[in-house]
Amino acid sequence: MNKITVTRGAAVAALHRLNGAHRVSVPCPFRDVPRSADFADAVDWASFHEIAVGTGDAEFSPDSAITKKDFSEMLRRYAVSTGVKPESAAEWISSESEDELSADELDAILKDYSTHKFEYVFADAMEEIADAAEKELNESIEKKLRDPEKHFLNNWPDEMLLIGLTEAGRYETVRRFVDVFIETDEVPYADDGGMLGYAVCELYEKFGDEKYKKLCERVLAELDDFPKDSRGQIKYDSDRSPEAQDVYVDGTGFATIFLGRYAALFSDERVRALANLQIDNYLNFGIEKQTGLTAHGYVNSAHLRAEIGWGRGTGWLMLALGSVLGYCPTDDVARRSRAFVNKTMEYVLDTDNFSWSLGKKEGPTDTSATGPIMWGILKAKEKEDRLPEIGIERIKSIAVSCLSDVKDGVVYGASGESGGWGAYSDKFGHYKWGQGGVLAFLGMLVKELNRQKYE
Repeated sequence: MNKITVTRGAAVAALHRLNGAHRVSVPCPFRDVPRSADFADAVDWASFHEIAVGTGDAEFSPDSAITKKDFSEMLRRYAVSTGVKPESAAEWISSESEDELSADELDAILKDYSTHKFEYVFADAMEEIADAAEKELNESIEKKLRDPEKHFLNNWPDEMLLIGLTEAGRYETVRRFVDVFIETDEVPYADDGGMLGYAVCELYEKFGDEKYKKLCERVLAELDDFPKDSRGQIKYDSDRSPEAQDVYVDGTGFATIFLGRYAALFSDERVRALANLQIDNYLNFGIEKQTGLTAHGYVNSAHLRAEIGWGRGTGWLMLALGSVLGYCPTDDVARRSRAFVNKTMEYVLDTDNFSWSLGKKEGPTDTSATGPIMWGILKAKEKEDRLPEIGIERIKSIAVSCLSDVKDGVVYGASGESGGWGAYSDKFGHYKWGQGGVLAFLGMLVKELNRQKYE
């Protein structure tokens, strides 16, 4: 039995470890927390997120014993910061005891916390965001039905909504979109069709309708025929000549999310090899070696292009990585992708989200970066956890941060459309790619929490 009392510093450090020990860049205001202390990072984190407060006179009293009542309040605040409904947290995390907390009692509380089936805010938020996404996607469908010659459903903003609605389980709306696409004989053109193809693979697996299989085959045929560079990388800028060697991260993400899913669904080794090749090439030539940051693209397998660390570009790459890691990675691609993702997580901001440009902590945050990045991470963890270093508590904290940019189901805080190499919008607000990306993230998170709930 370990009856040693727990100090305030040790209690905060325990919660910090539970959350993945993420560092924040803002030091705590307490004069009795030296920078050399083992718990300094934990107190910085707890202070920044208002999980722990001081004891007065700019002091934290880290060496003082913590009471059961004080730790109960600290744990309640932590729980709410990771998406537990306040009433659910208050019901389970409650103590009025002024007795000091022992090490054995702390271990038992944290063990119970990790297995307790709390009610989370994420399912309700996901449904509200899905309602708003359905409204937008249905508007596009109606435009297509009114004027099928002028309005095209094969566009990446609508298809980002489609992925979000797929992960949220809104299959009837996804089917309506795809059925109209088929009935109007639209062509799944270029890389953008890859995101459509991912959703169609999901429909085929769920409903078994042969028309969805045929559309998957059309998407694959389009990608097989699409221009590639000398190393077999699918390109994106289709208006350039076939001889051009420019590779965009957009194209890699949009195409490979489908290739990974198709390869697993239809047990196609050729497509599996093509999917892994896309990841292998981009990790070789599209990542800055010194920082581990994603480039917008590269030329001739040598020259990085445009913004290094563009947040949404990293999100596009994570669509590819998540699909391949989740469904069909080679051992080498799995190892290298894992290293890349863990490096990317080092760029999470103090506010538990990603900047529009990952290396720029002072820049605006971007929901259209955070959503796809976290979707990719959860997809990689779905069937076989290939990213064990990134715990669910850390992911929940990032989801809570995303929800701060949601009002009445509408996701804000997304950066505007890029105009090409180095041409990035300074406008932030509501865009379909932010709505769909955050919805896809939450859809995956809700599925993971439900899986854990019934284990």
